[in-house]
Amino acid sequence: MSGPTTTDALLAKLSGSAKRVHRKNISLLFLGLKKESSAFILSLLREAGLAPLGRVINDEESLLTTLSQRSWDILLYSTEAPTQLKLQTAHSNILGLAKDLPVIHIDDGLTEAQQTELLKESIRLICPPEKHHLFLLQIEQELKQLEVRRSLRQTQSLLEKSELRMQSFIDEVRTAICFCKEGRITYANESFSILFGYDHSSCNGLQLDKLISPLQREQFWHSLHDYMHDTDSSDTVELNAVRFDNTSFKAVVSMEPGIFHDRECFLLSFSQDVKHTQSHAFGDQDPISGLKNEAAFMTQLENTVKKALHGGHDCNLLFLSLDQYKIIAEEAGPAGADQLVRDVADVLREHVNIAHTVARLDSSSFGIIFFDPDVKKSSQLANNLCRAIAHIDRKIQNYTLHTTCSIGIAPINDSVPRGSDLIARAKLAAASLHYGNRTGNGFSVYQPEKQTTITNTDSKAVMRVMDSISNNRFRLLFQPIVPLHIEEKAANYEILLRLLSDNGEEISPNIFMSDLGDDEVMAKMDFWVLEECLKLLRLEFNAGRRNRLFINLTGRTLRNKDILPWLSEKIRELRLPADHLVFQISESDAIASPEYARAFCKGLKQLHCKTCLKHFGCTSESDSLLRELGSQYIKLDGSYITDLNSQLISIDQLEWMLKPLLQQNKLIIVPMVESTRLMSKLFRLGVHLVQGYYLQPPRAQMDYPFFDD
Repeated sequence: MSGPTTTDALLAKLSGSAKRVHRKNISLLFLGLKKESSAFILSLLREAGLAPLGRVINDEESLLTTLSQRSWDILLYSTEAPTQLKLQTAHSNILGLAKDLPVIHIDDGLTEAQQTELLKESIRLICPPEKHHLFLLQIEQELKQLEVRRSLRQTQSLLEKSELRMQSFIDEVRTAICFCKEGRITYANESFSILFGYDHSSCNGLQLDKLISPLQREQFWHSLHDYMHDTDSSDTVELNAVRFDNTSFKAVVSMEPGIFHDRECFLLSFSQDVKHTQSHAFGDQDPISGLKNEAAFMTQLENTVKKALHGGHDCNLLFLSLDQYKIIAEEAGPAGADQLVRDVADVLREHVNIAHTVARLDSSSFGIIFFDPDVKKSSQLANNLCRAIAHIDRKIQNYTLHTTCSIGIAPINDSVPRGSDLIARAKLAAASLHYGNRTGNGFSVYQPEKQTTITNTDSKAVMRVMDSISNNRFRLLFQPIVPLHIEEKAANYEILLRLLSDNGEEISPNIFMSDLGDDEVMAKMDFWVLEECLKLLRLEFNAGRRNRLFINLTGRTLRNKDILPWLSEKIRELRLPADHLVFQISESDAIASPEYARAFCKGLKQLHCKTCLKHFGCTSESDSLLRELGSQYIKLDGSYITDLNSQLISIDQLEWMLKPLLQQNKLIIVPMVESTRLMSKLFRLGVHLVQGYYLQPPRAQMDYPFFDD
């Protein structure tokens, strides 16, 4: 069987990656960097799949003001540009405000002594951004560590709230509960005092020994010790409890670790009812298959995970999903589906030793806890089960029952998550057997993905992908830019480029172009996009549709001296109205190549084309850049909308930012609009145009109803 071509395989890989990439906001402060260097870093991060926002800091006052405006992720320092604010002063201010803001020194020739001094002060070191991949990886590591710390703080806050809710619950619950530390009760609820006949206020400080029959005290303490130090021991013990009046009763005591007022302790629950009733008529058994049910399986899985966390108890989880169950259930009816489940259960009982746990999890899936650490043995078991289930052949009236299965294997060890997450891992491995043209009937071992916020692709492989230009494997999509506070006679659309894989998947340029460094190939791509857009605009005008196209330009395009003369010739040749062409230039690209940006915008103005400065506000040079380029349109950086939705900035702060633009009669575009509520806020602010999936996602046709009543 022949495999896919190298390019097709890469396209498939990129197509899968495209679904997982989401632009992550990152907010940077720059100290001691030239504006061109800070813009270069922002462009580098944007090409790597992030959504960066940057501010240049020059003095202590601007640092303190900026820190109070929002949450920042990293402060980058360099000695390339003079600044009034020293690194140590900035770091001291950040520490004084108790801000968790990593301060990073761009290491460009520091001595060992200088590096040592900085590290002693907890100032990190990072390589220069010219070393693209290494710089991005170091930034990624800092972001990951920061995210972990933030998550920990949020978890601690939630834990505190949970403890308060737990104490409130304990006060109201009917079960007798107490917290114990060093053999004494530190807190008991009212049900406890009632059960033991004590005045509620006198329970605190009470010795546990007084509550237990003298003959069973040693047994109780041994049980408690065993529970805390031996994962195989029981968490309950039956004994004779003693009330305040020296009368006794049989009790079941449940033990578990607890926290009370931030101190570790034991939580003990006392119950007089020693009979354990079943949750339903069939107990822990599934009525159709005769195997364990989901509740019993999850209880066993959580206990297995708890045991594995201590080390030395590794094993494996197998998740088995029937591939054709829905079809069988529809065609053979409930009786046929139930018979298939019984036959599969018989196969499981035949191939899986009773020492392991087997259960039916839902109508079409089964779970196995295989108590052996060897993944090869689990794989062999999975292979045997696949073969046996594929051979099931039973006739129900005129219908023959036949199915295959997909099995996902997830290792259980001392680094595992919760049981529900383990099930998700095994399900993901099983689902992978249906990717592409596969139809299941096999097994797969879960492989953790390398979590990365930095997009990195193989440049040589991407070079092969670029040959798709000649094979017409690119597609232009259109997203409307809708008037909100302005009357427009033209319909505005942003042009978005996608690469098509063999199965029709659309791959974003952020995936297939992020690591491309060949200017010749990039120029070829730029010319292709521009030529397609110009032809398309001509066709639209011939059909009587007056559309305006917003076309994105890269930093490489700005530096291409052949673009403007070629564009001029094409506009004349196709007899196009140049004011219906708007070229979008990223703020960071313009700052990184200021002379080229100014010359390019001047040339476009002479052609009567318009320009749009996008990602506005992502650097400290927004206002000066706007004055230099003279763009008619301004597109706000998407991070502001994200922060507004997350309440990191207020509507008043956004209004303060937009006010100067309105005074200059700039046409403001706000992207990433996802709700009517946000649109009403933007309308009140005087925003002219909006764009986002709420209005319409990118489509293959320009069909938004701009002028419908």
